[in-house]
Amino acid sequence: MKLLIVIPALNEEKTIADVIQQSLNAAQKIAAESPVTDVEITVVSDSATDQAVSKAKAYTASGNLIIFKENRGYGAAIKEAWRQFDAELLAFLDADGTCDPRFFAQLCSPVVAENADLALGSRMHRESQMPRVRQAGNALFGLLLPLLTSSRV
Repeated sequence: MKLLIVIPALNEEKTIADVIQQSLNAAQKIAAESPVTDVEITVVSDSATDQAVSKAKAYTASGNLIIFKENRGYGAAIKEAWRQFDAELLAFLDADGTCDPRFFAQLCSPVVAENADLALGSRMHRESQMPRVRQAGNALFGLLLPLLTSSRV
C-alpha cells in the first residue's frame, strides 16, 4: 500500500529542505509501523518567488516536484499531486516545519483497519501557542461537525 505525502509550499525556502528530509527519514518508520509499504513524497511549489524550488530540486532523485507558475492555493496543490501520482493513501503537511511526518504512521493504521475515509492529526500540544479564542473555536467546531454531518468524526 502506497502513501503519497504532499508538501504544498509557497515561499518556504528556510524550511523546505528540512521538511523534505524529515519526510524521507519518516518513510522507514511509516512503513515499519503501519500497513504502508511504500512512501512517495511530492512537493508542490505554488508560484514560489524565493529559493524554495531550487532547494526542493535537490531532492528530486528521492521525490517529485510540481511547479505552479501562478498561485492556485493549498487545496489545488494537494489535488494536483493526488491526480498525478498513484497511491492508495494521501497525506499532506505544511512546508513550514510545524508538523512531524513520522505521525503519519499513527494515522495510516486506523484508516486501513477501520476502512475510514479520513484521519486528522493535530499540531496542538502543551507548547502550542494558538490563541485561546481559536482553541475555543476549534473545540466548538469539533463538537458541531458530527451534529451537522450525521457522521462519526
